[in-house]
Amino acid sequence: PSLYGSGFFNFAGVFMNVKEHYDLLIEEGNDPVYDNERLKEYMNKWDGQIFIESMKLNKNKTVLEIGVGTGRIAVKTAPLCKLLYGIDISPKTVCIAKINLQNFNNTKIFAQKIKEIGLDVIDGGTPIIPVMLYDEHKAVEMAKRMMDKGVYVVAFSYPVVPRGKARI
Repeated sequence: PSLYGSGFFNFAGVFMNVKEHYDLLIEEGNDPVYDNERLKEYMNKWDGQIFIESMKLNKNKTVLEIGVGTGRIAVKTAPLCKLLYGIDISPKTVCIAKINLQNFNNTKIFAQKIKEIGLDVIDGGTPIIPVMLYDEHKAVEMAKRMMDKGVYVVAFSYPVVPRGKARI
């Protein structure tokens, strides 16, 4: 499959919105938290123990996982941090994530509520959700403040994005 910038997957010539794709996976009973061992071993090449250790988590750090899905990475990080926030575009995957993380009292998982708390976001149908701050100094400062609190965030400003469209 290939992912296009417009937020659509191409599966053998069938184009599908990313959210629809994840919703369908849930409807089919797919939950990566419970993948078979062979698939877990394959996926762990990207986000296995080495990845988890590289975050240098401890009970003083807060984690924001954008694109939490069903919580496959969150179940590994929640026991290691003070608080874990997870957001995803698919309410169906978030529902499964809440079930998978119900034994952790330090998690807050939500879908699409980022707009409800007053943030201006670009919803392109992908798991990456740019938060618009427009002013590059504000974006850099917000990223720094979040990093100081242990939340990894990158500020994007001109020339990476057009002038006046700075974001984290």
